[in-house]
Amino acid sequence: MTTLATPSTPSPSLACLPFFLDDRTFALPLEAVERVTRMVAVTPLPGAPAVVRGVIDMAGDFLPVVDPRVRFGMQPMRVLPYQQLVILRTTRRRMAMQVDGAGEVFQWTGVVSPATAPLWPGLELVAGVAHLGEEMIMLHDPDRFFLPDEEEALRAALEKRGEPQG
Repeated sequence: MTTLATPSTPSPSLACLPFFLDDRTFALPLEAVERVTRMVAVTPLPGAPAVVRGVIDMAGDFLPVVDPRVRFGMQPMRVLPYQQLVILRTTRRRMAMQVDGAGEVFQWTGVVSPATAPLWPGLELVAGVAHLGEEMIMLHDPDRFFLPDEEEALRAALEKRGEPQG
């Protein structure tokens, strides 16, 4: 996993995949992204933390589907056909992220400003803020998505279901 630059220091060139939630733009390090796919049916996962919508079956591998809206204090949205799933690999697991859409990959070579609460909830879990022209893009580190208690609850819910840890 690429470590994003420390606050207010130049970042090495970082390939990023932008994704959209309502009118907000976020980005992921491209090296964490396996692919972007269309939305599919999501099976509920009892006992999972609130940020987990459920699981999907990707060729026999059951992946938790996370709703970043919940993390960022936004109104959760039901699964809609136009949405997409960004399939990610973190240092702990593979997972799918429910997004409104994904944009074109871009090389970002700017300065990472620290993400500071209290712009909105969950921002402390964002790695930083990229400023591209007038646009502010939240740089998301997938390894920081789950809080420790959420990680444990997800692990327990997957084990209870009998799913392998992906």
